[in-house]
Amino acid sequence: MKKLDGIQILLVDDNEDNLELLQLSLEMEGAHVKGAASATAALERVNQSIPDVLVSDLTLPDEDGCALLARLRTLPGLGDLPAVAVTGHSDSTQRERAQRAGFGAYVVKPVELAQLTLEISKLVRAHRVAAS
Repeated sequence: MKKLDGIQILLVDDNEDNLELLQLSLEMEGAHVKGAASATAALERVNQSIPDVLVSDLTLPDEDGCALLARLRTLPGLGDLPAVAVTGHSDSTQRERAQRAGFGAYVVKPVELAQLTLEISKLVRAHRVAAS
């Protein structure tokens, strides 16, 4: 059994190389990943299927990851969507901003797959326990 078996991930990153690498890496861990290069594309993806977790860059071309999370959480079934911020910003101001926006984890680029996998599985597990 892989660490992320069956977990539905909405992955948002405007850098095509980062998006492809993370998507492939998470799929190798057993996740089902829908990738999006913008907030607009991410909102279209959730119309296709409801994710278990959002993994999003904070800097996106059309709106930032915090605004995206706020918009997603207004949609039916996504009010308490677990979320991981993935960003190149390591300063505490950005980390605090992401936490206030509702991100449960904060991973700084370059991403270590083991850390990202751990954060995703912890958030999804906690969400499932709270929902039951």
